[in-house]
Amino acid sequence: MTDDWGDGLQELPSSQGAIVKPSSRILVAAGAIAVLAVFAGVAMAGGDDSAEDAAEGPDVSITGNAFEAASQAALAHVGEGQVTDTEVGDEESYYEVEVTRDDGSQVDVQLDEDFNVVGDERERETDENDGEDEPDHPEAIADEDRDADDAADDQHEGLDVAITGDPLTKASATALEVVEQELDQSGRVSATEVGDEESYYEVEVTLDDGNQVDVQLDENFNFIGFD
Repeated sequence: MTDDWGDGLQELPSSQGAIVKPSSRILVAAGAIAVLAVFAGVAMAGGDDSAEDAAEGPDVSITGNAFEAASQAALAHVGEGQVTDTEVGDEESYYEVEVTRDDGSQVDVQLDEDFNVVGDERERETDENDGEDEPDHPEAIADEDRDADDAADDQHEGLDVAITGDPLTKASATALEVVEQELDQSGRVSATEVGDEESYYEVEVTLDDGNQVDVQLDENFNFIGFD
């Protein structure tokens, strides 16, 4: 006997009657539903991760008097170089100051809220053989500590001196305004210098696209040019 289901159903005799097998079309449909459920779960998990990343927000740079104090503390600790980036509320400390040394390597100096050094992360030259960072050696650490102790004396021997106080506020405001008017861009002040060889004040501005420009100012905070 056959029923209206067609070839997709088959009767087998038994003591209770016919046993009906599900058709191949029903099995395929059930498998498709299971696959869709898996993809939906993955999409929901990805959405949760995106929401968490957005909640963390962008890095916040140090500004004003805090920028001045943090920069001086970091440069004194490293003993050379220039401040190239800063961050408030770093996951490892209250302030983080990135110093680029004269050899191009970078040191992230960690400070507490009173501008005391609580640690640092130093970038090492990579070994051409294995490409891994060199470990800190006791001799190198001792040399760096001696450099930090001599930092105050080094400032009188030609190291950069940052702009401080009210001149820092005026020079920073002028530099950011010049960048917006002359370059049609915006950014943030990442380093300053008094007595630059090309001007009275020099203000380094890191643009939103990551590039940097040095704004030269005279002693009355008038724009002279870019470096």
